[in-house]
Amino acid sequence: MNFNEHYFEEGFFGDMWNKIKAFTSKIIDNIRNVFENLGWGETKRIDFSIEKYVTEAVDINGVDDGKNADLKSKIGYYIERVVAVTLIENLFKGKFTIDNANKKDLIKERIRYREENIIPFTYPKMDSNDVNEKIHIADIQGIDIGKLMYSEISGAEDSGLCSYFVELAGESRKFESAADIIVKKIDRNNLVEEIASSIKGYGGFNVNMVNSTFVSFLRQLIFTDLNIPENITGMKFIDALIEKIKQNPADIRKYGRIADDMIKINSIANRYTQEKKKNQKNPAHSKIATDYMNTPLEELGGNSPYKTIRDFVIQSFNEVYSKNSKVKQEINNNLLNMLGLDSDNIYIAVTTGNKNPKTQSISTYSNILFQELVKKLRGDIIVKCTRPEDESKIAFRIEIYEKTDKLFKQKLLALTVPLKEEGKLNLWLNFKEFFKK
Repeated sequence: MNFNEHYFEEGFFGDMWNKIKAFTSKIIDNIRNVFENLGWGETKRIDFSIEKYVTEAVDINGVDDGKNADLKSKIGYYIERVVAVTLIENLFKGKFTIDNANKKDLIKERIRYREENIIPFTYPKMDSNDVNEKIHIADIQGIDIGKLMYSEISGAEDSGLCSYFVELAGESRKFESAADIIVKKIDRNNLVEEIASSIKGYGGFNVNMVNSTFVSFLRQLIFTDLNIPENITGMKFIDALIEKIKQNPADIRKYGRIADDMIKINSIANRYTQEKKKNQKNPAHSKIATDYMNTPLEELGGNSPYKTIRDFVIQSFNEVYSKNSKVKQEINNNLLNMLGLDSDNIYIAVTTGNKNPKTQSISTYSNILFQELVKKLRGDIIVKCTRPEDESKIAFRIEIYEKTDKLFKQKLLALTVPLKEEGKLNLWLNFKEFFKK
């Protein structure tokens, strides 16, 4: 690949090119899916509706440039830009050959994103001081990761022989890989190496990786292959799920029972809100609703609403996961994506403390313990979803094993997932062990 090819990947033509690729990919995936699941003597109609594929391609490529994202997502995008600027500035200071236009473009993009996509917007329960504090921490974390990335790149044996080009992966490419930043090493206009890295910034060692309803959790974990647009949520998602499944006999066998039961389970989860409204004049209405969700009910076979939701999640996961090796791999990848561990090269910055905040960064390149864990996770793994040892807890366990059935020694990957109001759940991951000196 010639170095100049990168110009076609960015800007107006790059955006158009990515949409064309997404459009074409959707058609090919649809044809492949039909033929893979076509039984002997069966016929099936293939939908070549242009509107269908164009809409899905646009949805996938995130054309709003992050303006409509929540603040947490925007700060994540902003950190990537700070890292890119810090890295290329350090390469310049270190007398490495860089593209000056590349440096200027990245600096402009960092400022543009902050001024156009973050500052002009309002966010729930946050004033301008809170937003500025988030930006300040993002600057510190991005600089810290950028410096770490520079020290690793400059330490390579051939580092002085190459020139460097740093680019942001862009929203469209996020769906092709987990990369946020791509560093291209160039020798005589030829691409020598492309280092794609995932960038994470956290406000503590213990990180809540998932904060969603059980429906959204299952959607991210086991329903991703159905390609239902992200803007369809809640009950509309369940309706779309059922409609999509009906179109394919293989999907009926794979998901049919789960989709049908999900309507009932979702109505059970909604009882929390109903109980709160019913008792809204009582100051303790939230506690009343929570107590109700924990109360065994005869109509649920003696289970409480919360335990019914928990058991549904466990049963749904295990039912789909046991189908075949291809499904297992898809779910493994989805879980790693949810945990933010879906890349070979990962950089994490953690800021702790309020009065005197301290920021530390690690990567899978220089932190051997973290590197070994991610390498194992991206190899052959088995995921199990079970009830907790103490079944009175309203939670379920996600445990990740090596293919040998030997459990990882790190307790980090034996995860307890608690259920909260309205069937919402949290998935916490603790990185503290990797920051020990």
